[in-house]
Amino acid sequence: METEYFYHRDAQNRPIVTGCMLKDGVRTAIGRAICSRLDNPSKKIGRAIAKGRATRAMLREENGHEVVREEALSQIGTTDANSFDCYFYKSVYVAPPDK
Repeated sequence: METEYFYHRDAQNRPIVTGCMLKDGVRTAIGRAICSRLDNPSKKIGRAIAKGRATRAMLREENGHEVVREEALSQIGTTDANSFDCYFYKSVYVAPPDK
């Protein structure tokens, strides 16, 4: 399984959102860890949380961990993320296209 990590950073270049994308050839799952204002951002911890969420989405074949807290949305807004459209869930499953 292919694993790729990505980060959305704030103005101080801290990794506020850490993402993990898992691909197994036809399926894709994405997990995200979002730091709170009180957190000291850590790539190691962020990667572990994000990979756990991506793994869960892949195994369950469903989205999970809906982003509902205003603080989490506010933190995403401090980063270089291009769009909030992809931040409805902390874990996302992308099913393979029908054949």
